[in-house]
Amino acid sequence: MDVNTTDGTFNRFISLDYINASPSVVPQYTLSGAIFYDERDYRDYQPYFYTAFVKDNAMFMLRVADGGTLYVDWNYRFVEYSKTEIAANKLLDKKEANYIIPDPKQQAQLYMIGRYRGLGSVIRFNKRDGTVRWHAQFDKMSRINSVAQARNDDEIFLCGDYQPNEATDTEPYDSKVEYKAVIARLRDDGDVSWIVTATGNHPQYDAGVTYNNQDKCMAVAYYKEREQLAVIIQGKMSEVRPANKGDYFDTILVQMDSGGSVEKVTVITQGTLKYDMYTAKGGVLFVGDNIFFSGWSYGFETQR
Repeated sequence: MDVNTTDGTFNRFISLDYINASPSVVPQYTLSGAIFYDERDYRDYQPYFYTAFVKDNAMFMLRVADGGTLYVDWNYRFVEYSKTEIAANKLLDKKEANYIIPDPKQQAQLYMIGRYRGLGSVIRFNKRDGTVRWHAQFDKMSRINSVAQARNDDEIFLCGDYQPNEATDTEPYDSKVEYKAVIARLRDDGDVSWIVTATGNHPQYDAGVTYNNQDKCMAVAYYKEREQLAVIIQGKMSEVRPANKGDYFDTILVQMDSGGSVEKVTVITQGTLKYDMYTAKGGVLFVGDNIFFSGWSYGFETQR
């Protein structure tokens, strides 16, 4: 949908449904945020919607023409694996379509960012027909939770988490599951400029019997003029938190330069209160010299 920011009304609303849907055949859709509206295409100057989502267990990417009569211009279904293959490796069935963003320098292409085959993935594809230019896959990043880019810049910044034992971890996931925060810089040819893993020791760590190290990168923002990154980690690492913290997430702000080096770490904590602090995916941005972040909990305290 396209929302009027003045009064909240819908400028346009599009609903896509399975052609064979019926009262007895009801598909389940998961849309994780992969949507992009191109107001003026570089070739025919017409507007298009680009989106990707999961229907039941299949992931789709498509383009909808918005030049008067709405219609699906192209549609692709990602390769699925057999039940036998998934039984042997359950990660093959893990997929998310989190973002579709433009290439700041190349009008003919877009990036689709998320998860495919259980690994963090970035796919660069052609607007015209959806053909893939390249597919970058991170073996040590299970999920990509946030992305940042600058106008007229060749590279994008990614952050997410790595779940090293996901193949054997049992759902629903709890405090026994290990997570490592991951931040990376990716070039427009699919090569990685650098990748950083950030994690520490859980204050009650017992090798995963009850507690394991749990640090997730949830948000990243890029200030190009200062060549600075603001990275938000939802973490339990004891190295940067007060000594009295237990099995609760805190918000950890890591300021880095564009080369991946850490400049400053700030912890926003609940103090002695036994509450988790959660960070929204992509929930950080620069406004001038200020950094704003979003999430949820029951309150917080911090030190200047």
